[in-house]
Formats: sequence, structure tokens, C-alpha cells
Amino acid sequence: MRLVLAVACALIAAHFEPAIRSGQQPSTNASSDRFNAPDVYDEDEPGVQGIRLTKEVKPNYTLAAMQEQIQGMVVMECIVERDGSVGPIRILHSLDPRHGLDSEAVTTVSQWRFTPATKDGQPVRTRIVVEMSFALRDSRDVPEPDLKWPAEFPERRGNLKKAATGFMRQTVSAVGLRINIGYPPDWQVTRTATANHLITVSKGDEQAVRSVSVFSSGQMTEDIVTPLSKKGLAAVEKFVKQQVQGNPDMQLLKVGQVWTYDRQWIWAATRHRGVDVSDQSPEEAAAMLKRFTETRVWTFTSTERGHEVRVVCKIYVPAELSKNAVKGYLRELTGDFQVILDRMSIAAE
Repeated sequence: MRLVLAVACALIAAHFEPAIRSGQQPSTNASSDRFNAPDVYDEDEPGVQGIRLTKEVKPNYTLAAMQEQIQGMVVMECIVERDGSVGPIRILHSLDPRHGLDSEAVTTVSQWRFTPATKDGQPVRTRIVVEMSFALRDSRDVPEPDLKWPAEFPERRGNLKKAATGFMRQTVSAVGLRINIGYPPDWQVTRTATANHLITVSKGDEQAVRSVSVFSSGQMTEDIVTPLSKKGLAAVEKFVKQQVQGNPDMQLLKVGQVWTYDRQWIWAATRHRGVDVSDQSPEEAAAMLKRFTETRVWTFTSTERGHEVRVVCKIYVPAELSKNAVKGYLRELTGDFQVILDRMSIAAE
């Protein structure tokens, strides 16, 4: 129940951010970070070819984890060296640091071997993400998770990670976390001046205005490690609905959960009357309010080592669109949000 309430409060907090305070800038990751060394490439970067797993070792379940019936996924980032061996490994999404499954996952991956990737015909060091699942054979008491993207998002087809080829990257650090966000090359980047609001990437043109903002607001009492049960998810939705029902300009549409490339998110979809024009000139504000009538917001919440991370996705809806046209409009634009979330990496510093 503590996790349910913490997630609900985090989803609500996205709509009540404090005013920007000057003089505070998030620090960037140190250039000495071995995972971001200049000679390390992503497996999907242009010109990088041919990485292939040639030796796979299966993980072992620790007795303590079996007795506690711990199930789920450990997500790791590792460097495949030029000779195909596995070099540095770090955990992006922890499952069980106490009973040994995290350690077992790292030990197992360190024994894997690959045909190294090449660039311009030469072997190169490559950064990859590995998902390792731990599941008990007899799991009758574990409910099947209901993991779905918001209804306004396109159905997921193929590997979203591959769709991010050519994306730009930014790394921000705060409250013991290092967050790497990828985004389309024609989007703008805004580094904010608050400790909570880390970064915003956005794109605005004559057809559409959309943005993705990343927040880190402190610690959670528990980590989001496994999917919430239907009962737990319903409790989150009920709590959020109670908190927003007094706001006539805001409507909660749905609460759900989804697993992206390396982590689980709890999300809330909301509709807001009007648009935010607080940073616009009077003339620009008048034009924006005439052009757009509402804002659709999707707030995704996750955790890393007890630290909360929120990603807030927004789209302004043009006034001239009919109700049916809005569905297609949103479906066309939210695909970028999927790829950005799928490619985001979050790790403890």
C-alpha cells in the first residue's frame, strides 16, 4: 500500500511543480565515465555492424531468492570489448540486491562472448543493454501483469530501440542519479534552473507542439520492481482521481503501467483545458490560446535505487480538430514519446 500511495502522489505532483528558482543547474555526467568513453559506440549507431552473441551462459536462481519467490527482470548495460569479451557491467534496473539475483545476473553476463561489432571494417567497443529474466516454474500465485501503453499511443511494433537511430543525446545528473535521454535531432533542448526539473526536449511548428520533460523529485519508500496487481493499479487510479476531481480544468483519463526497453513505468493520462503560455509574450500568448484549446499530458513514473523519476509528455491539441480527428492526431505524434522513453537510461551514480 505504501508503494501505491507513493506512485499516486508522484503522478499528481507532475501537475503542481514549484516555481523555477535561479542559480541551480543540473550537473552533467563526468567525461571520465567509462560507459560514455569516446571509443564506445551504441550497437545501433550508423556504421556500426555485426555484433552477435556466440556464447550464452544461463543464470542460476539463488536459494534465498527462491524461498522469497522473487521474480522479475534485471536490466544491465555492458561494454562488449573488441575481442568479444564483456567488459564493464552496470545495473540499470535492479531486481534483487539482497538475495543475490542482481549479482547472479552480472556474473552470468560477464561469461558471455560475442562476435564484436565493427565500424569501417575494424572491431570496436560497443555498449549494449541486456535484459535477464528470473521466473519460478510454479508461479500460480503471481498474477499476469497488465502492461500497456496509453490508448493514445500507437501499437508497439518491432524494436523501438532501432527506431532511435540518429537520435541526439543529453545526460543530466541529480539526487544520485544519472539520466541519459535520446531525442530526435530536430527537437530543441532546454536545461532548466531547478533541482527537480532536469531537462525538457520539445518541438513546435505550424502543425504541432509537443514536449518531454524529466523530473526527479526525491526518494520513494519502495522501488517499482514488479508490475502492480490490478487491485493495486485500481487503487492508484482511485487516489489520483480523488485528488484531481476538484480541478475543473483537469480530467484524469486513465492510469496504467508499461515495460519499456529497460524498466517499468506507471503512467497517468490527463486532459487539461487550455495551454501553458506563461513564457510567451502577450501577442504570442493570444495566438497560442486561439490556436490550441487543450493539452494532453501523459505522466510516467519510475524509480531507481529508491529515487523517483517522472517523465511528462505533452501535446497541444488544435482547436479545429474534431473528436475523431484528435485520436489520429495524437496517435501520429506520440510515437516519438515511445521511442524517447524506450531509449532513456537511468542509473545510480
